Amino acid sequence: MIKPKEQSSEINQLQSWLSDIEINSVYDAGHVEDLKAQINTLKEKSLLEELKEF
Repeated sequence: MIKPKEQSSEINQLQSWLSDIEINSVYDAGHVEDLKAQINTLKEKSLLEELKEF
């Protein structure tokens, strides 16, 4: 099980990569969409974990 704090740092890492990618436009749009989906999935999991703790 991933702790919410670890997960949020992972989310932050992915979001910073996403920003870099969008700024540099090195990757194709599909890669950007994959990263966005990955970030959203992590956010949802993180929220679920936080809710479970209550």
